[in-house]
Amino acid sequence: MALRTRLHFTEEPLFLMDGFIFKIFDLTENSRRIIRFMMFNMAVIYVFRAFTTTNIVGILRGGGDVKAALALDIVPMYLYGLPVSIITALVLRLDMTMVFLFRSFENLIQLTAGMIRFSSRKWIRNVTVPMEPDSTDG
Repeated sequence: MALRTRLHFTEEPLFLMDGFIFKIFDLTENSRRIIRFMMFNMAVIYVFRAFTTTNIVGILRGGGDVKAALALDIVPMYLYGLPVSIITALVLRLDMTMVFLFRSFENLIQLTAGMIRFSSRKWIRNVTVPMEPDSTDG
């Protein structure tokens, strides 16, 4: 998850510089359309992904709720992301941009589930370890 998130720091500047980038590469108009769509989609989704990553990695894991954090990382991917990708790409044979769009909704599922868990305050655990008195003291 962390690697996936780190890679998205480049998308917003790339989205703003698409005219410059397209001049560097010899792209067809269809390729430019696909790239613009995917860059716009990633720029929008990144807002949700950034919050979700902060919630899962920083808040839930930091608060001691590792099981819920693991579930928020894995369950949406295997119960939504992969099946939707397979169905839209291989069964329905949709355009790559539509597969990408449908696959992006996984982030909204993670966001919703993460907000529910965060709001419930069930993630708060005592992660401190009580100090036992040292036998050499006194």
